[in-house]
Amino acid sequence: MTDHTISTTYLDRQIARISAVLPLLSAYDPTPLELDCPSFDYVTVYVTYAEGAVAGGVMRMKAEVSPDTTGVRWKQLGLYKAGAVASGVESLSNVQREEIEYGATAAGAEKFVLGPIALQGGYQRIRFLCKESATGKPLTPGTAQIIVIFG
Repeated sequence: MTDHTISTTYLDRQIARISAVLPLLSAYDPTPLELDCPSFDYVTVYVTYAEGAVAGGVMRMKAEVSPDTTGVRWKQLGLYKAGAVASGVESLSNVQREEIEYGATAAGAEKFVLGPIALQGGYQRIRFLCKESATGKPLTPGTAQIIVIFG
């Protein structure tokens, strides 16, 4: 059973991106929806992507978080890979900002789930920026919708 910060129907399920055409020419959404997420421990991301008029569509998405209630400062979520451990030797770990790319495998809307992404109550706001990838068909963008569930 998931603990609900507010209630079982308020704030834990939100629309992070309405179903709309992705921006042209591989530009990220200029005004993504900003969601309040203080005190939530994780977020699960449900994405629906439908390629455009030409087959071979590919979408990209990135998540950004803000420590501010106003959403003035944004930081892109990253990936961390721990280095190899050996006795008597310092380990070198890697961290890099993350973007997610999804390529359509068939015609019509395709759905996938990402996460859960750990928030650990450390962020005030989160947003998801999307675009049609240059590796896909950037001049005939598809549509994307994102629904998130916080816990």
